Amino acid sequence: MTQEKNLKGIQRPYIGVVGPSQPKSGYLRRTGEEVGWQLRNYLEERTGGILLKGNTVGIDVYRGIIRRSLTQDDKTTLLFPLYSEVNQSENRLLTTIYTELATLFGEPRMKRLRGSKDSVRKKLATLPNVLIVINGWNGTLNEVRYALESEIPVIPILSTGCAASLTGKFREYDTESIGEQTLPNAPSLVFPAETPRDLPQALSQALEFRV
Repeated sequence: MTQEKNLKGIQRPYIGVVGPSQPKSGYLRRTGEEVGWQLRNYLEERTGGILLKGNTVGIDVYRGIIRRSLTQDDKTTLLFPLYSEVNQSENRLLTTIYTELATLFGEPRMKRLRGSKDSVRKKLATLPNVLIVINGWNGTLNEVRYALESEIPVIPILSTGCAASLTGKFREYDTESIGEQTLPNAPSLVFPAETPRDLPQALSQALEFRV
């Protein structure tokens, strides 16, 4: 298990959310918003923080968080990937877009993650205590793999399809390998939620497993 790194001003446990910048078939914006609502509601009377990847799905989830909290949210941090493979003008454009979107919903805490795509994905996946997976494909599956290798429980939202649905099958079939995909520790560390409404129960199970 990796050594935990803490973010200033945010109490653990950290609940991370990953998903694609360009969602695949099966993802609906309202589903992302419902995940956010359920997350913020879950933490209303609990300690903990929410770490969102600063992309399309992350912004959708944040909309739901703000809708639930009604005021300035103090439990959410947006993590913005700044990839070294992307030129600086593109990085600045991405940051501007993410920042403008985010400030529409309450000016949350923001943290930039710099490095190669691979190293940034690893940070996104291993900083939380629990990782929620929404839709996605190869890049998201890489983040799932990094989390499981670090013995971090993963909660796929099955109804969002693609990488989330596939991740759930590793638990369903009690296997670490499906076709060409291998996810270490998947049978014991994957806690599927069929829909966002099933998220609170899955979170309680995953966080209890971490203790």
